[in-house]
Amino acid sequence: MPLLARMLAAPLLVDVRPGAVAGLGALLADRRIATSGRVAVAVGPGQGDSIAAELNIDAAEVFRVPGGGHTAAVELGQRLRAGAYEAVAGIGGGKVIDITKFAAHMAGIPMVAVATNLAHDGIASPVSSLEHESGKGSYGVAMPVAVVVDLDRVRQAPDPLGRAGIGDVALSSNEYKTAERLKKDYWLYVVFYCGVKPQAHVVQDPARLGWQPLVKIEHYHLKAEEIIHHRVTENTEKKI
Repeated sequence: MPLLARMLAAPLLVDVRPGAVAGLGALLADRRIATSGRVAVAVGPGQGDSIAAELNIDAAEVFRVPGGGHTAAVELGQRLRAGAYEAVAGIGGGKVIDITKFAAHMAGIPMVAVATNLAHDGIASPVSSLEHESGKGSYGVAMPVAVVVDLDRVRQAPDPLGRAGIGDVALSSNEYKTAERLKKDYWLYVVFYCGVKPQAHVVQDPARLGWQPLVKIEHYHLKAEEIIHHRVTENTEKKI
């Protein structure tokens, strides 16, 4: 198999802990991200403003993102490009992060994702889902160069955004086909009960499990119980 086919893209830094936002200023000043420190910060209507107010970044300019549409993403991208910014941090929920990812890709600059809730799965993905005049589209973008999740801020999110228990697992058609192709070189990471006591489950070669295709949305479906049973069985085999 070619080397590039075996490479796994990942952010330069993933910082998940209480108080992680306090280190955002130093992260944006990292010369691997911004050589002269000219950075922008895009915030949403929730906790974004309060987080931006706490940042000690003299050269940063704050942009407020009103909604989750393609038009807003293009406008932000144009402003980032016109301002010759070296990097941008998107602070907020899924919509804000998707808009900022698209805008950063359009401007050709690195993006740092700062998540204020975990009720979405686009924190580090190379895809932006944006609404437009005829529905919603998915756009390929550059992956965030860094991901920051402040667990203190996540706990402050509105109750519906903080709920994370246990549920079925879904893969896109492309993800499932990649898992089939890579077999033991593909790993699936699933975390249940994120809002209470996180339980991490790691599955090697998940394509061999009993996924059920959901044709209408082109995802493959797997019961949560099978992930848990797989881990229990695997641990038992290792002890034997």
